[in-house]
Amino acid sequence: MIKKVKPYIKVIPVMLCVLTFIFIAFNATCKNPEDLNPDEDTLLNSPLAPRLLAPADSYAFMTDGGNINFKLDWEAVDSAVAYEMELTIAGHPSTVVLDSNAYAGLIDQAHFGENSWRVRASSTRWKGGYSAWSDTLTFFTSHPPFPPDQVLPPYDAQIVSDSVTAYVGFEWGSVARAKFYELEIYYDSMLIYSISLSQFTDSIYLDDTGHYDWRVRAGSAHWQMPGQWSDLWPFTITNP
Repeated sequence: MIKKVKPYIKVIPVMLCVLTFIFIAFNATCKNPEDLNPDEDTLLNSPLAPRLLAPADSYAFMTDGGNINFKLDWEAVDSAVAYEMELTIAGHPSTVVLDSNAYAGLIDQAHFGENSWRVRASSTRWKGGYSAWSDTLTFFTSHPPFPPDQVLPPYDAQIVSDSVTAYVGFEWGSVARAKFYELEIYYDSMLIYSISLSQFTDSIYLDDTGHYDWRVRAGSAHWQMPGQWSDLWPFTITNP
């Protein structure tokens, strides 16, 4: 009787194929994530902080309507891939990640007030991954400021002058964050005097007797628009 021999040699190629497949699959799914990061020796030192360009510190965005569109700009940083901004609106902080060196937003009037912002750049090519933070700047959102309180001459004042000209003093209250004030004086509804000045007073000689009106408003180079005009306050100059 002849004993049959089991053909083991036919099994070997199959096993080799299976082992080869398992080996390849294992290597494809188990790469070290650190291999994707740049070599530490090739990283650059982190750059200086971005320079904030606009708006200027303490700038006031203003509107006569209900909402304000605002824009924040900063200097681009070489090799930066993104920018991280810390933005606080009406006391509520948030973090925004951007791929450009500008940000545009909208604030409704329920949240008008003081706001702040700062920016840093980021890149995987830098040691630490980030630049330093910029300075923190402030900006405001509001309606145009109310007019200054008018003090002198009082409403409907009668000024008696016994000379050819009358020396009249004007005075008004201050307005928060105002840098200058505009004063206008009218004689019989015609504008005869207009000046911009930093203080809350002015004095001028007026040549004619009769009916005058005056008004004042506040302003600043850091405001998007000037403040509101006060009402026209009348006064009269007479001779004794």
